[in-house]
Order: sequence, then structure tokens, then C-alpha cells
Amino acid sequence: MTRADEAGTVGRYRWVSRLARGGMAEVFLGVLPGPEGFEKPVVIKRLLPELSGQEVYRQMFAQEARLMAAFGHAHVVSVLDFGLEAGTPYLVLEYVEGVDLARALAARGPLAPALVGQPAGPLRGPGAPGGGRRRLWQQPGLPGRLV
Repeated sequence: MTRADEAGTVGRYRWVSRLARGGMAEVFLGVLPGPEGFEKPVVIKRLLPELSGQEVYRQMFAQEARLMAAFGHAHVVSVLDFGLEAGTPYLVLEYVEGVDLARALAARGPLAPALVGQPAGPLRGPGAPGGGRRRLWQQPGLPGRLV
């Protein structure tokens, strides 16, 4: 892979620009190219290359991929692919166009109380992975992760 701020490839995907970088992974806007000018927008999340040699981080990333793949709900972004490129694991996720919650709150102010519990709906109840018994933690308080 080339520098993260330049266009590059991972597997059969091409990334266009970096959207975010965290303590464990970075996220890119990408495309799945095809014949006749076909391009499907995707999001590519890859483990930071400096962590890819550490088994604990590779296992955590693989566990995240397995958990995300277990979801099948209209309000949860779908995992499209999981792979390795030069020893670094990556996830390819459905691209959802829109404004994340952090930007919506900045522009519109607080949400109505009736809307606050809705994002967690897919994680509860009998239709949720593990029958809703699984506990998932995705760094609470980061509204930039909800669209």
C-alpha cells in the first residue's frame, strides 16, 4: 500500500481518501471497480500497519469482522468483505451516504428524547445476534460513528 493520504489499493478495492484514523484502524472511502466503468462506493477499514504484526490486534480486528458479519439489520452497516493485504487485515463495509450524528447534533441541536434509543434497537431483542444477549462496546460517546 502507498501512503494513507494517496489513492491506493487493497485486494480488489481502490481507496480514494482517508475518512478517519483511530488508535487501532484507519477508514477510507473506496470503490469496487468493475468492467464498463462500473464502480460501487465502499468503506475500507484496515488495521493500522504498525499493529498488524501483533497477534492480539489481529485477533481483535477479526473478532470485530465476525461480529459485524453476524448482523443482518437495515440499521446496521453490512460487512461486504474481509481479507488480508500484505499481512494487514481489512474490512470492506457498505457505504452509507449521509451526515453522521456528531454533525447533525452540531447543526440541529439535541435529539428528541423519543429518538435517542433508536440506534441501539438492532442490538437488543430476539432478532439481534446472540438473541440480544451479546454485549457490544463501541466506544460510547462518539456520535461520529452513527449515521
